[in-house]
Amino acid sequence: MNASKTTGITYTGTTYRLALAHLIARSEPVKKYMMNRKACTFTCFLTFITSMALTGCNPTGTSTDPHGKGNGHAHGHTHHHASANEVQLTALQCSTLQMKVKPVAIRNLTAFVEANGRLEVPPQSEAAVTAMMGANITGIKVMEGDKVMKGQVLAFLSHPDLIELQTNYATHWSQLQYMEEEYGRQQHLFEEKVVPDQAFRKTEADYFSLRGRVKGYEAQLALMGLNVQKIRQADLYQQAPVLCPIEGYIRKVGVKIGQYVAPEHTLFEVVN
Repeated sequence: MNASKTTGITYTGTTYRLALAHLIARSEPVKKYMMNRKACTFTCFLTFITSMALTGCNPTGTSTDPHGKGNGHAHGHTHHHASANEVQLTALQCSTLQMKVKPVAIRNLTAFVEANGRLEVPPQSEAAVTAMMGANITGIKVMEGDKVMKGQVLAFLSHPDLIELQTNYATHWSQLQYMEEEYGRQQHLFEEKVVPDQAFRKTEADYFSLRGRVKGYEAQLALMGLNVQKIRQADLYQQAPVLCPIEGYIRKVGVKIGQYVAPEHTLFEVVN
């Protein structure tokens, strides 16, 4: 170990560093610092000086003989040396510094911490509302910040294509009723071997083709929130509602009255 002689007294190892910290603390600059600063600040400063003084001490308190003649090497013991970023203290050092180790306790904050941030929600908790077909906005029922429920009407759309879709459905549905009866009659005659196979197959193909077309119209009208039973009676809707897909709050309104919107245009943004 290195040794230093000061005023006839020899300090070695930990004793030298503790004495150094003590001398620094008693110097005139530190006394002036203590008078000008609060006691708590000086305590942190003195603790820092002491930690620096203890850095590099042998963690086990034994001497490190460069020739391997120390007690630790004589008995073949292996010692753990602290790295450059570590400070290790012995039990004697901890006792001298009156250090205590306690588990971390959960406590409530006594003050609020203000910080800027951005909130993110799961994908299933936000929705972009679009139109099922190209049309014009005829009415807007909500505004930004409003709370909305699933299935609530947000706006109304109107366009000649909407009237044409309903007309086509009503027409094809009426034709399907006749074709369904004709298909049943042709099937009975085919089983009785009255009509040829080719004529029956053509009637069967026409029937299922028309039936598929009517089902497609019904699916489109259902997505738009229109009652197909009403349309079958030739009672057509002049405008179609835009329904909210989820419960939440309106984050953004992206349309105006009279504006034409395409199916890919976002009308509203809803977040829960």
